[in-house]
Amino acid sequence: MKYIFLIVLLQILALTYCKNILTAKWVNELGSEVDIKAQQSVNGVGLLTGIYYTKVSRIGEPIKSKLYGSYRFTTNKTATLGFTVNWSFKRNNKKYYSVTSWSGLLKEDGRIHTTWVLTNNQKSDWNSTLINRNIFRKKVNINL
Repeated sequence: MKYIFLIVLLQILALTYCKNILTAKWVNELGSEVDIKAQQSVNGVGLLTGIYYTKVSRIGEPIKSKLYGSYRFTTNKTATLGFTVNWSFKRNNKKYYSVTSWSGLLKEDGRIHTTWVLTNNQKSDWNSTLINRNIFRKKVNINL
């Protein structure tokens, strides 16, 4: 019984520690910023919420939108994670919609290495999906 209690206690401490690592303002190589709040979960999978401020957009000005995702720590310094942002903006009286999903790893170097897929409402299937990579570094810890 002592060992079960100890294992549960260690899991709770690990999840709290991991949650605190991810809860921060992150910035990628293009200058886009992400405010992430990580929420711990009993089963080892945590939820991510926050705001994504993109510096890259069709309208030439920053756009912000909410993000939702999840994470799972694989060790005390690494995690798998993913989050999605639904974009909506207007340009020249035309509405644009797109969805971007990032899937990646928090590595031991403290950076989040991601691959993203963006799908938008272009008429051409060929032009409607973009794929690329981002690396996010922690800008500052935040209390969301």
